[in-house]
This record gives sequence, structure tokens and C-alpha cells, in this order.
Amino acid sequence: MNKIVKFLMVIIVFVSCSEEKNLISKKPLLAENLWGETIDFTKTINNEKPTVVVPFSTSNCGYCLIDGFFSEKNYIENNQKFGGKSFHQCLFNPQLDIYTFQKHYNWTSEVLTYPPVLHKYHENGFPTVLAFKAGKQILKGFYDYSKIDTLKTLLWDGKNSLAPTGELHMAYAIIRENESWEAVHIFPTKKEIPQDEIDFGNKWKAYKCKNINNLTNSDLDKHLLLSGDFTFDELFSFFKGLNMPITLKNDCILLGNYSFNYAETGLHFTCPSPFNSEKYLIVDIDNGNRLKERVNYLDYIILLLFI
Repeated sequence: MNKIVKFLMVIIVFVSCSEEKNLISKKPLLAENLWGETIDFTKTINNEKPTVVVPFSTSNCGYCLIDGFFSEKNYIENNQKFGGKSFHQCLFNPQLDIYTFQKHYNWTSEVLTYPPVLHKYHENGFPTVLAFKAGKQILKGFYDYSKIDTLKTLLWDGKNSLAPTGELHMAYAIIRENESWEAVHIFPTKKEIPQDEIDFGNKWKAYKCKNINNLTNSDLDKHLLLSGDFTFDELFSFFKGLNMPITLKNDCILLGNYSFNYAETGLHFTCPSPFNSEKYLIVDIDNGNRLKERVNYLDYIILLLFI
């Protein structure tokens, strides 16, 4: 009996020592900022508030800069407002380039340059986002920024708002890829809605298709895409009294000091929705003009019809 007790005691001591050894061998995940200063990343991610890591590129990659600015406004700044810790990460650019880029955009969050295993930098052509909360990774390999309306619930309990940033690329992504019915695709009065648009919106749960005369207040609170050959009066009535970057007056489109005849001018632009500043508005009107290629990294495209 004594031998059995001693044997059990040896097993217990062996197991206890093994567990303690394993715990001791677990080293914290260390990172480095732009200046080589060490950051105890394990301590950071165990915070009850989220830790968000967003990559960026200082190269001449248009979409990286476009997505990067959207991420800065909607992930980095929102997370800081919520009390979380935010990091940019750049893995392969010279220190001076990164510093210049950081100063240009007036970033206040730290830039990580090590370790490269902290996240997979690119997936399918777009930067990925990492997020942690209370020691658990809640976001991994995420690159679909268009789901910010869903992610703000995951990251900040739905308390932060979306800040629309410029250019058509991001606006189209938000409207066509949100997968949570956050948008409405609007067509002219009594015009037949193309079946392929209805099918696309339903397939991806992105938007409902409606004629402009059938909209509800709930519809106007969402992201809006207007496309088709709207009459001047339709758009004038729709945007009357609202804060818009263009002015509709006397059958003309006024943009700054420029005036264009509405009937002969195609207009493609995006801006924060005048009905809800946390949503996007896209106006996509050809009026007899046709784009050979959509230039998505611009805010405005004016198409003139020459006869």
C-alpha cells in the first residue's frame, strides 16, 4: 500500500512539475514599433478593450492607400475612441518611408515593424485586419472592409459609427458586398428593374432594388445607389434642400464654378449620404454617355456628350 501511495505521489509531483515547466516556457509575444522599442503584445491583447492591427503599404498601390485611409478612419480612430489599442503594421518598407508616410497622414497610433508573423499581410490582394479582445483573437485574416457595419458590433458593441471616405471603389464595395441588407439600389420611376440586379442583391444579401417613387424612410437611412436615366425633375425633387456636393438648377449640373447641361452629361460620384451621414451615396447616370472603363479611385467622373 505504501508503495502505491509513493508511486501516486511521484506521478502527482511529475505532472505538477511538467505543468509548471510548460507555463514557465510560455514566453510573451513581443513586437517592435518603428523605433525598435519592445511592446509586450501578450499584455496588450489581454485587455478587455479591443486591440486592432491594420496593415498599410507606402508603395504606389492605389487600392492599398484607398483601403488604408478607410481603415484609418473606421478601425484605428474608432478603436481609440472606444478605449482600445490600435496599431498600424508595415513589414518591408524603409524606416524613413514609413515615418514620412506616418507624418503625412498625421497618425498618432504606433507602427509595428516586427514580428512579420503577427498577421498575414495580404490575402486575395487586400490587406488583412487582426483584432483581439480579453486575450482572444476575434478577427483573423479579415480583408473585406465592406462589412464594417457588422464588425462594429463585434469590436465595439455597435457603439461606433461608420465614417464614409472618398472614392467610388470603397463605396461600391460597401454597397455590393455588405451581406447584411445595408443598401438600396434605386431606379427611375416606373422603369423596369433589371432582373440581374435583383438577383445579385438577393444572392449576396447586399441591397433591395426599388424605384425612386417607392422608397420609405427606412430605405433612405441605408447606403444608396442611384443608377439609370433619371429625369432632371426626379433628381431635383429627390435631393431638394439637402446638402450635396453638386447643385441641380435650371436643367443644369453645377459643380464648383462649372455648369453642365443635365440632358447631355453623364455623372458618376460618391459622397456621404445626405439622408444619413454614416452611409454612402452613389449617383451613376449616363444620359447617353458610356464609360469604357470605370475609374474607381476617383470621387467624381463627368461625362460630356458631344454631338
